[in-house]
Amino acid sequence: MRSEKRVNFGKRKAVVFVALFAVLVSLSIGTASAATLCVHPGESIQDAIDAASSSDTIEVYSGTYYENVDVTKQLVLRRVNTDKGKPIVDASGNGSAIILSADGIVLEGFEVTNSTGRLGRGAGIRIMSENNIVRDINATNSDYGIILYFSSNNTLKDNLMSGNGYNFGVWGANDNDIDTSNLVDGKPIYYLVGASDMVIDSSSNAGTVYCVDCDSITVTGLTLTKNSDGVFFLNTSNSRIENNQISSNLFGIGLYKSTNNTVIDNKAINNGEGIKLYKSTNNTVIDNKASNINGTGIGIWLSMNNSITGNNASNNSVGIKLLFSSNNTLTGNIANYNKFNGILIAESSDNTITGNTVSYNTYYGIYPVYPSSRKTYNPYTGETNFSNNEHNGIDLSNSGNNKIYLNNFMNNLENVHPEISGNFWNSTEPLTYQYNNTTFTSYMGNFWSDYKGPDADDNGLGDTSYVIDSDEDRHPLMSRFENYSDICAKVWH
Repeated sequence: MRSEKRVNFGKRKAVVFVALFAVLVSLSIGTASAATLCVHPGESIQDAIDAASSSDTIEVYSGTYYENVDVTKQLVLRRVNTDKGKPIVDASGNGSAIILSADGIVLEGFEVTNSTGRLGRGAGIRIMSENNIVRDINATNSDYGIILYFSSNNTLKDNLMSGNGYNFGVWGANDNDIDTSNLVDGKPIYYLVGASDMVIDSSSNAGTVYCVDCDSITVTGLTLTKNSDGVFFLNTSNSRIENNQISSNLFGIGLYKSTNNTVIDNKAINNGEGIKLYKSTNNTVIDNKASNINGTGIGIWLSMNNSITGNNASNNSVGIKLLFSSNNTLTGNIANYNKFNGILIAESSDNTITGNTVSYNTYYGIYPVYPSSRKTYNPYTGETNFSNNEHNGIDLSNSGNNKIYLNNFMNNLENVHPEISGNFWNSTEPLTYQYNNTTFTSYMGNFWSDYKGPDADDNGLGDTSYVIDSDEDRHPLMSRFENYSDICAKVWH
């Protein structure tokens, strides 16, 4: 009996030992999954990331770390509080300092600098994932300070960006928590999500303004410089952008998937692009100056039923561009002294272009590009089929049926690109006008500075057509459209 008890006792001891071992292993595993790794000057932050496991914490001591850091795991990466200041990640002009590639990262308490890259795309912090927290970062002397690239649901707080080519930017992302504790050159970022009935004016001292899913917002009286966007609307309606000074940004003003907004009396100068509408409808862009732009002054892409009126889009690469857009009206704009085209109409139809002055452009005054194919591109959904057999690899939509009349085309290298057909170069109905104190009624075309035809009946219209490849202006004006009195109000208002 005694032996049997010892055996039973022995079994109970074995069971207890196994249970205790399992607990210890579990605790060991739990501890390992939340380890803290320390990095000192002379060591590599990237080596610590590579050695860490998901959910670990990496603490970095003060010092300068000359490297590019790619956080590829869900980690906490933070400074060790010392009196020597924040640890500095110096990219040495070789790309981005810190990239967040995994979801759920916490990054806090660093200085990032000297992040430059190919085509100016280096960033102090490049966020390429979701659900991250980034706080207490100083980003300086880089192409971009902090940029979110197709990245949503991130939280940014207490970050300072200054002295960068572009301090802050959001590309292809929307629903982030970015409050006014984030500063660009000392000015707060206004990043509004779902807001309504707000005015952001000079009292806000805003440095850049983003409105996502907003309604009835007014952005007025601001000076906005050196960010990816001066003002950016996404899914925003019934709002106004007015009387702002917007310069040295990558994009001055952007409306994306936005409707019924007014962009009025802004100076969007010296930006990469001036004013851009993308998949946006029923907006009014009026009396703005979009000049000295490296790219396009005013760009309308995949957009319908917008009114572009009284703007100055001069001294750019391209003055005004319509791309895959229809039923827009361009009236009374000036597009002079552009490096390439005054007005570029590419794969767009049923637009009305009237009362514009297009002069002294290096190449073409107006360039209505005719499509090489019309297969599967859908401008409303953005769906495209690609083929190796087409010149551009994309099947594109029609560029005909645009109505282009009562414009001045003067002293361009070539007024109209010749390989084009399918547009109307006259009014589609007779118009009544006064010319040399006499009233006439007729179809009316455009003024061409190189037109040499006669006007035997002195009605202000040429007796012979102005030939535009397979198209023609059958009623060319003998003088600038401003000299045909009463016609402007009747046609444009």
